[in-house]
Amino acid sequence: MSSPDHAAAAGLSYEDHLEGIVQGIDDAERDYGITGRLIVTCVRHFGPACALKVAEQVRSNPHPYVVGFGMGGDENAYGFGEFLPAFDLVHSAGLPCTVHAGEWAGAESVREALNTLPVQRIGHGVRAVEDSEVLQLVVDRGIHLEVCPTSNIRTGVHRCYEVHPLNTLRAAGISVSLNSDDPPYFNTTIGKEYKIALDNFGLDQKLLLSVAEDSLDAAFLDTDRLRVLKKKLE
Repeated sequence: MSSPDHAAAAGLSYEDHLEGIVQGIDDAERDYGITGRLIVTCVRHFGPACALKVAEQVRSNPHPYVVGFGMGGDENAYGFGEFLPAFDLVHSAGLPCTVHAGEWAGAESVREALNTLPVQRIGHGVRAVEDSEVLQLVVDRGIHLEVCPTSNIRTGVHRCYEVHPLNTLRAAGISVSLNSDDPPYFNTTIGKEYKIALDNFGLDQKLLLSVAEDSLDAAFLDTDRLRVLKKKLE
């Protein structure tokens, strides 16, 4: 994910910020065979006006590596409805969307997000388990959850891995992926998150492959690139 707001605070334009990330993606693919794509995010506590500005930048600067739009930040700031113009602007341009919910705010924030914004995925969403109706709503809508176990423990959303709801979400039939959230801040990587799932949640190699498949199926990717990555997974 990229944040034009934070780039602007450091004196970078949207275009320069994007150019730098694209170069990094190309370098990673060339040198290590890693595929990367971008979800551009607005910051919730910066407010709806800033969110709309970011959405306008995304729509005005289409790039094949920019495959989605999202929102992070303080889940208790503003209501989701105030950000609908920003999400509608990008979604109407053909980009899928995701949003943070159900991390610091409870299950009701997941419900509000799904009933307000045009999202296909939810960042975190782990507190959906606190309300059976919300959990069923996630199942019924086929919503993918971007789960970040290490982040959830280190920020205090959950006390320890033993009470983390990763397995509860999977048992409910929800598609989940394992994510690092903010790798430098939480001192983790995607690889470490898979190892944590192995050691703390009992996900063996077969189950970890299933999570990887769910991740690809929920990825905001074109069909050709998705086919290539699935072939690598096989």
